[in-house]
Amino acid sequence: MLDHCVLHLTTFPKLHGPNRSMLTLVGSQAKHGRVCVFALTEGVVTEMAKAAGAEVITAFGAGPLPSVRWRRWWGITRGLIRAVRERGVKLIHCHAAVSVRYALPAARWCGVPVVVHQRDNYERSYYHLGLGWSDQIIAISNSVKNSLPQGMQAKTTVVYNAVEVPDIELDAAGNRNGLLRVGTAGRCTADKGQDLLIEAALSLMGELAFEVHIWGVSRSDEKDAYAESLRRRISASPTPFHSRFFLEPFRTDIESFYRMIDIMVIPSRFVEPFGRTAIEAMSWGRPVAVAGHGGLVEIVCDGQTGLVFKPNDWRDLADKLRRLITDKLLRERLARAARDEVKARFSAEQHAAALEKIYNKLIDRRSEMSG
Repeated sequence: MLDHCVLHLTTFPKLHGPNRSMLTLVGSQAKHGRVCVFALTEGVVTEMAKAAGAEVITAFGAGPLPSVRWRRWWGITRGLIRAVRERGVKLIHCHAAVSVRYALPAARWCGVPVVVHQRDNYERSYYHLGLGWSDQIIAISNSVKNSLPQGMQAKTTVVYNAVEVPDIELDAAGNRNGLLRVGTAGRCTADKGQDLLIEAALSLMGELAFEVHIWGVSRSDEKDAYAESLRRRISASPTPFHSRFFLEPFRTDIESFYRMIDIMVIPSRFVEPFGRTAIEAMSWGRPVAVAGHGGLVEIVCDGQTGLVFKPNDWRDLADKLRRLITDKLLRERLARAARDEVKARFSAEQHAAALEKIYNKLIDRRSEMSG
C-alpha cells in the first residue's frame, strides 16, 4: 500500500530504459495510492504516465524548453515547488542523477526527502554532479553500486529493475517461414555491440538457417556512421545471407519485438549497468544469450536461466547461438527457467514494495527531524 504521495521526476522526453523502468514502477504504485509524474514537457512519456494512472505535471507544457540554462533551471525548480505544495507530496524520486540539480532546491525548500535512482555506472562528471547530496541512492545492480565512491555506497540500496510479466503461454514465436528468429534491441552504438551479433550470425549461416532482427538502427538517410557500417557488412555477405537480416529503427512497441523473436541476444561491449531488455525477454519466455559482465551476470545464471558469452568475443557468441538454435529442448528449458526467475526476482510488485519501504523510512525520519 502506497501510504504517501510520491512525485517521480524525469528530465528526459524519450521512451528509453530509465523512463520505461519509471513507468513500470508508476503503474504498480498507482494501483495502491496517489502517484505524480513531473516531466519537462508533454510527450510520449507523459501520455503513458497518464495511462498508467499517474497525475502528470509539466514544467513547460507543450512548449519548448528555455534556451537559457538558468531560466530552464528556475522554471523546473519553481514548478517542482508548486507541485510538492499543491499535491501534498512527501518525497521526490529522481530517475536520473542529473535531475538532482532541480529536485534538491525544491525538496529543501519544502522539507521533503530526495531519492535518486542511479541507473548507470558512476563517473565524475557534470551528469552525476550532486548525486551524493540526495537522501538515498537506489542502484539498479551491485555493479552500479560498486562504481560509486565509497562515501555514497553507504547510503545506497540495490533494488533491481522490474517488469510486468505478460500473461502468455510459453510457445514458439510462430514464424511465418519456419525459421528461428534471433534478435537484439537497443541504442545503435558500437558499445552495444550489434556488429558482434552480425559477425557471429554470418559465421553460422552457412550451416544453419535462421533470421536476425535488430531494432534500433537508424534510417540510412540519417547519416549514422555505425548504422551504415552494419548495413555495409550485411550487404557484403553472400546474397542468401544478407536477405536474412532485418534492421528496424527505434520503435516504442517493444512487445511486438518479444512476440516475434525466438532468441534474445545482448552483445554489449560496455559494462551494462543492468540490462532491462534481458529481463523483458525472459518475462516473455525467450531464451537469452548475454555478454558476461556488469549487471547482466547478476540477472542471468549461465546454463540455468540463459547462456553467457565472453564480452567482445563474437566467436564465443556464435558458439552459444549454435547451441540455442540447434537444441530445442535447451531453448525450452531456459525459457521456462528464465520466466520463473523474473517472477521470483524482478516482478513489478516486488520492486514497488521494496521502494515503498525506503520511502517510508525516509519520510518518517524527516517527520521526526521536523517534529
